[in-house]
Amino acid sequence: MNMMMLKPIPFRSATNAALVLAWLLCCAWSTAKAQDAQPPATAPSLWDSAGIQDFSLTDRTKEVVTKQTLLGKEWVAGFIFTRCKGPCPTVVGQMKLLQEQTGVTLVVFSVQPEVDTPEVLNAFSTTYVPDAKPDAAGKIPHWYWLTGDRPQIYNLIHKSFRMPAGEVKGPNGLEIIHSNNLMHVDEEGRILGKYNAIEPSEMALLRRILQGKDPRGKMATSVPKAATGETVEVEGGAASGLTFTRPTDDETADVPPDEELKASPEWVKFLPTLNASLNGLATILLLSGYVMIKKGQVTAHKTLMLSSFATSIVFLGSYLTYHFLVLFTKKFIGTGLSRPIYFTILITHIILAATVPVLASMTIYRALRGDWVRHKAIARITFPIWVYVSVTGVIIYFMLYHWPAAA
Repeated sequence: MNMMMLKPIPFRSATNAALVLAWLLCCAWSTAKAQDAQPPATAPSLWDSAGIQDFSLTDRTKEVVTKQTLLGKEWVAGFIFTRCKGPCPTVVGQMKLLQEQTGVTLVVFSVQPEVDTPEVLNAFSTTYVPDAKPDAAGKIPHWYWLTGDRPQIYNLIHKSFRMPAGEVKGPNGLEIIHSNNLMHVDEEGRILGKYNAIEPSEMALLRRILQGKDPRGKMATSVPKAATGETVEVEGGAASGLTFTRPTDDETADVPPDEELKASPEWVKFLPTLNASLNGLATILLLSGYVMIKKGQVTAHKTLMLSSFATSIVFLGSYLTYHFLVLFTKKFIGTGLSRPIYFTILITHIILAATVPVLASMTIYRALRGDWVRHKAIARITFPIWVYVSVTGVIIYFMLYHWPAAA
């Protein structure tokens, strides 16, 4: 390009452009300063700013308690039921410690009110927290244990506290799921925050808030969590004798540990070990039968293969019994590369296991009829699948129950 062809920009135009640019920069700077001067936008509350809805429930002393009863008091609410075999004792124990250390008013809402009558709650409260000193009326100071109309309680939990509660299929003690959270409520009935009762760090934060050492409404968003299965002594546990094992990663569901059983019989929990043993025995019988037929020992081969089939039938019965009686199946908790390995083995095991009863029956049926050509043809398919299913059954058991993370 010929540089001589470029026309110089007039001085006045350049000056005007510079002034316009300076004006724009000043406007931008002023806008930014104005925005900085404004208070930051507050994140919307999880709960209604007007506070919880009104309610009318019955205390363990048969006194009627309403929202108005609690107005003017800062209080902490918890959700339990007296038959609970999950973390409810930990929730109540943490509430007890909070009251001992801060003097806060406590309110327990029963999530199974048709069972938890005032009499039941009275017996539960006085026997479970014997260190609390009742007043002259026999009432634990500032601790309400409320029961009443179930739809009203559940509506309050769902719509005001925004917490889960509901029934699941299960025996006594495992038939209700509900929140493990303790709810901090101010003097006007407004919810300030939720704190997981099975997380010691969250309970420490709530205690500091109640003692005025941290601002109200502060919630734990990135506090370290207790590992699943880790046994932790709650703060102040020396006085209460309470320890707990964190049962679940879910902060809101009161779900029992993986191995909690639907039925009471003690023998049920030994079925996984029995099932793995049967799979191991079936593997040995199958391999022995294969060796025998290679040696031409037909009778021994027949005996071993029929024994393996019988062992697999017993395994199937035991397996179905276990999964019929168990409410929650055991979950693999390994991490890293072990997870895709485990689930690859599990998925292929399940798919191929479904074919074994059919293939094994057809293989044995053809042998018993003396149809050796067709027997050998299908045996070449049945045998490797059957062995794979038996071997992986044992592997799955050890990864599920004896993997270092599980141990």
